[in-house]
This record gives sequence, structure tokens and C-alpha cells, in this order.
Amino acid sequence: MRITDIFLSIPYLLFIIVVLTVFSQLTIPGLAALNARILLMILAFIIVWWPTYARIVRGQVLVVREQKYVEAARASGAGRGRLLLRHILPNSMYPVFIQMSLDVGTVPILIGSLSFLGFNLFGIPFTQVFPEWGSLAAYSIQNFTGILGSCAVGTCIVPWWQIFFPGIMLFLFAISVNFFADGLRDALDPRLRR
Repeated sequence: MRITDIFLSIPYLLFIIVVLTVFSQLTIPGLAALNARILLMILAFIIVWWPTYARIVRGQVLVVREQKYVEAARASGAGRGRLLLRHILPNSMYPVFIQMSLDVGTVPILIGSLSFLGFNLFGIPFTQVFPEWGSLAAYSIQNFTGILGSCAVGTCIVPWWQIFFPGIMLFLFAISVNFFADGLRDALDPRLRR
């Protein structure tokens, strides 16, 4: 678990930015530049978040293996494989589902906020608008300030919807993923099936 402590000490946002910056010119044969960039971003997220899952699973396995039903199965002669696959792992996965739901809701918000702040995550030239919620909001802010700067005294129509809809879609996505994961946990939890 010392390796996980080392990985957990690295600030994840800074690590993702450094990885994407250092390896931005990486070309993978057979993949377009955008696909290689997205693959690199996925790998950066995996490297950053695997220690969290490792700690959760380890802690749950340590708790579950001391439960009475595991002791009873061990006393009745169940082998290590049966104990692990039938009793320990199924009862250790629910905190992982909860953490996964939080991360699935967090990743688009993190990518959107980095795009909004101006980090070129996808390698798209800044003259083009990439259809991603954070870059759409950043483009709308540029449009918004341009309109406000050119308004004369009098009425000025401000396109509030350009800022509102990308933000509300990020919010609704994160909430819906969390509700879905909560329902999935309720459906799969053996304690709630009774």
C-alpha cells in the first residue's frame, strides 16, 4: 500500500495537465491525433485514480473477511477461491460502485473546467470550437464579453443561453449518473434484496 500512498500524494489535476502537456506530440500508429489525445487523457485519469479504488477494495476485503458468514463458510470447508468469489468480493464491491459513480460524474466536470480555463486538452486549434461542454462555455464567454464590449448605451441582447445550457448539461449529467449509480447499488446490494 506504500505505492498507493505515493500515488495519492501527487495532485491529480497537476499530474493530468503535465501528462497531457509532455505527451501532447505523441503519435500512435493507426490512431488519429485526437484519438491519441483522448486515449492519453484516459490513461492519465486511470493512473491518477487507481489508488483510490485499491484502498477501497483492500479496506472492504479486510472488513468482510472477518464477518461471521465468511468464518462459517471457512469452517464448513469452503476453499479460498469459493470464499473469495462467492462471499468476499460480492460483498466488497458496493463502495467501489459508489466511488465509480462519483468519478463518472466528476470526469466530465473536470474536463469541462480544464477546457473552460483554456487548457487545450484535445489538441484542437483555438480558432475551432470543439463540441465539449467546457469549451462551449468558454467560447460563449468570449462571445458574451465581445457583445458587452460593443454595446452602446441602450438595450443590448445578451445571449445568456450560450453560457447557461453547457453548465446545466454538466450539472444534469453528474446528477443523473449519481442517481443511476444509487439505483444500481440498491438493485445489487444483497442486504437490500431481503
